[in-house]
Amino acid sequence: MKLLVVILMFLFSCAGPGAEEGTGLDGGTGSDAEAFPEKKDGGGRDGGPKDQGSDSAEGAADAGAVPDSSDIPDAAGGSDASFVDAGDAGADDAGTNERFGTISISYTEGPNYKQAYATGAFYDYYRAGVGPGGGWSSPDLDACVFVEPTTPCEPPECTPAEYGLTQVGAVEVAGFASGKVTLLPDPATLFYYPGGDPAKGTLPAAEFVFAGEYRLDAKGENGFGPFQAALVSPPHLSLVSPSSCGAKFIPQDSELDVVWSGTGGGPAWLTFMSVDAGYRAWSIFCQVSNDGQFVVPSALMEMLPKDVANQNLTLSKSANTAFGIPGMDKGFFTI
Repeated sequence: MKLLVVILMFLFSCAGPGAEEGTGLDGGTGSDAEAFPEKKDGGGRDGGPKDQGSDSAEGAADAGAVPDSSDIPDAAGGSDASFVDAGDAGADDAGTNERFGTISISYTEGPNYKQAYATGAFYDYYRAGVGPGGGWSSPDLDACVFVEPTTPCEPPECTPAEYGLTQVGAVEVAGFASGKVTLLPDPATLFYYPGGDPAKGTLPAAEFVFAGEYRLDAKGENGFGPFQAALVSPPHLSLVSPSSCGAKFIPQDSELDVVWSGTGGGPAWLTFMSVDAGYRAWSIFCQVSNDGQFVVPSALMEMLPKDVANQNLTLSKSANTAFGIPGMDKGFFTI
């Protein structure tokens, strides 16, 4: 479900709503992955090693504040990505029950579209599923991984995640341009949206403030809370070249030179996705120094299928923090 939601979002982006440029990447699923480092010097192209400096340390600190997305489901409910590698996990790993909350604020931008989002969820219990193994890990700085579509499987090879949602009362989020936004649970699903209405989860782009401080404040309910958290949103990243999406818009037999504006402040994520008519996705994920340029090697581009219905290129950066929720194990705030 998680991967399908991402695919549909990318497809939709090329017709209107657009490429994500405010949502970080914490992980994903894939049956096979291959790592390809693409180191850069100051010129960014001759393959020499790059000094990672303080940006790398900052990125590592950010990344350590939240779990990998293979450990928790989407705030909006997808859980197919919530698998433990069956080759490495024992019964205790798959059977751990946790209580935690997630709040996510994000921003997306495409050729004809800009939008902000606010969602959340609070899990009264969560039991990780067990997948088929062969997952992939996040790439090193200035390196990429190639991820093929997952192959569906059934028990006993795969066991889906199990979870239950609860309510913790209203959660006020301050930091938007127009002031506070109150997140409430949707009565039908218990996932949190502005005003409790899924349709209001999508906010006007003007609401989002780049490099601004966002604050959570909740009095709590049902024995959970109260809690507070604060986080500064990432700077605005904007693709300069190539364009962000289209049908077969980038040659797949040569390297891909990507240029963007809005540099600094730690690593960013570059994602190139090819989707066929059956909504299967082949992806290249790169963690890049946020210095304005990165070259995706031709060896990766040549691994993408030639006959695809759509392609999408996105650039993203995220910030995240963990916080305490009385009555739960932990909370996560991501922008």
